[in-house]
Amino acid sequence: MSRTSSPLMLHEAMVLALLERKHACGRGELDTTALADAVAERTLFTRGDTKDARAKQVGARAVQYPRLFTVVLREGRRVVSLKRLPRR
Repeated sequence: MSRTSSPLMLHEAMVLALLERKHACGRGELDTTALADAVAERTLFTRGDTKDARAKQVGARAVQYPRLFTVVLREGRRVVSLKRLPRR
């Protein structure tokens, strides 16, 4: 699989977008649609077919990485936040 279409893996791009959000607003959480939009705006990730990640793909990736992300259902939307990671 070629990574020439994207500088980062999707979960890496999601981490960066959530960290930027936390730095800017104090809250590092977004619903899957807003997170997909944030990743696309910064061109952090594009799929192999050169399209942006969809909200469903962002939600699935967050669930796939439970050590990195927490996913909760809030008002009918899936909200993704970064887990607090231990410091080395």
